[in-house]
Amino acid sequence: MVPGRRVRRRTGRRPLPRGVLILGGLLAAQGWIGGTVDRDPPPDWIVAVNASVLAALLAGVFAGAIMLNRYTASLAATAPALPGLAAGITVALYLNRPSGWTGWGVCVAGILGMLVIWLVIGLLGTRVTTPSGANPGAYAELNARLNQLDARRAVYCAEPIPPATLSEVNRSACAEVAYHRAFIDSELASEGHPRWSLGTGYIDLWNRIHRAEEALIEVEPVEEVNRGAVYDELRIRGSNITNREDLLAIMRRAVSKLGAADYLSPSTFTPSDTEPTDAERAQARAILRVVRRTVNEFRDDRSDGLVRAHNRLIGTMVFTGLTAYVLLALALLAEVPSRTIEAAAAFYLVGAIVGLFNRLHAESGTEAAIQDYGLSRARLIQTPLFSGLAAVGGVLLTAMLTAALNDELLVPPAAVTPATTASAAGVGAPTTTPTAAGAALVGAPTAPVDIASPAALATVTPTATATPTTTSANLAAASPNAEDAGTGVGDQDAVRDALEEQPIPQLPDIFDLNGNRFGLVIAAIFGLTPNLLIRRLQEQTDRYKDDLQSTEAPNQS
Repeated sequence: MVPGRRVRRRTGRRPLPRGVLILGGLLAAQGWIGGTVDRDPPPDWIVAVNASVLAALLAGVFAGAIMLNRYTASLAATAPALPGLAAGITVALYLNRPSGWTGWGVCVAGILGMLVIWLVIGLLGTRVTTPSGANPGAYAELNARLNQLDARRAVYCAEPIPPATLSEVNRSACAEVAYHRAFIDSELASEGHPRWSLGTGYIDLWNRIHRAEEALIEVEPVEEVNRGAVYDELRIRGSNITNREDLLAIMRRAVSKLGAADYLSPSTFTPSDTEPTDAERAQARAILRVVRRTVNEFRDDRSDGLVRAHNRLIGTMVFTGLTAYVLLALALLAEVPSRTIEAAAAFYLVGAIVGLFNRLHAESGTEAAIQDYGLSRARLIQTPLFSGLAAVGGVLLTAMLTAALNDELLVPPAAVTPATTASAAGVGAPTTTPTAAGAALVGAPTAPVDIASPAALATVTPTATATPTTTSANLAAASPNAEDAGTGVGDQDAVRDALEEQPIPQLPDIFDLNGNRFGLVIAAIFGLTPNLLIRRLQEQTDRYKDDLQSTEAPNQS
């Protein structure tokens, strides 16, 4: 008998569970805080602490009611939705907050409401922590393949195995199959782990199934081995495997040793007429096992790439959502007007809806024959988040850039000293005073010349055609102060007045549905931009799917 059990039975006492101690401590802290602070109404931080303790108590009750492993795994699987859930609750509370509530209190209440809903969702989502519930399609494929494996193993590796019936290589192969099958059973029996919702658990099981099937090549009858070789040839031909021609040549040579070369596609290889020995046949089985493993590893790597792309997308979505919620919290702490939040929410929803329609159009042209382990679903979930944020940022960026460009257009060119003073039309100026250099070029005297006189015009030979240039002197003509003409002072006053009339827009002016209705159009346009940014990632995953599709047999593609 175990000594520890004898001691517990003699004393009649058991140590308190750790969860009970934690809950007792929370209750004691709540009572102490309520007794030390006696104010009516209580401060916001007292309300927040009491609500936090209540949420923790609910979490303890729910966690103790069911299996803790499945519950925690369910919470981990549903965690990516928390930032969006918290943002929605916080915005709804801010737009309908009672009098006296501050932005800080709204944020705390939104987070607590999110936690309570998360705990309830965790209770309802425990099924996603099981192999059959996380991805029913992948689980059904695994079960079908396991049934085939078990049927073949029961015939070719029957237990107990007589020592004289199988060679050492065959016994080793059967032991390898048994080892992989035991591992698969233990994994399928395990529940309450996030690897099923992440997809990594299915990839591990497929690796084990493939290793077991490859080991059976050593003990199967020659007819089964040839059947598998023909099937592998159908998968290799036309595939995206880099060395597929070498694999086909190796496989044809190995199959010729087993007497099935006539069933393969025509090639330049000519099988030998001599009867192969037992050692050559055994070597041919080993070579076919290598070819099968090469094809399986090619497919497993592509499937693993899809799973990793799915998990990276989920991680990006979580951190993006957290960052967006921090920005929202900062805006609420600054006591932004409610109409500004309403306009930002409207822009967000417009961008999210447009992004969803664009995603629907993109998904309609893709094939669903390849198992992507939730990647398409993750893209659908992240589309409203990224498109909505892009829409809000696009409205803000467009307004700021428009104001900045307008300010640049209002700035006049640098003032220059005019060589010629003329009217804006170039006609009606009575005289001109050329510089010394200009007089030397045309041979004219430095004294003033009456250009209105026909005789003077006849004596002047122009050397170039003057191009009218708008300078500060032209703009100064419009200035009411004649003394400012030619100095640019009037221009600076005009620019200053224009800038005062058109200041840089403030955030309440940008996020205003009445004053910035065109922002809805800008939000719809920018709602399409996230698909352009993630196109490279989508192209990579599409290549993975193409590689998987290329290694399917023609009747399954």
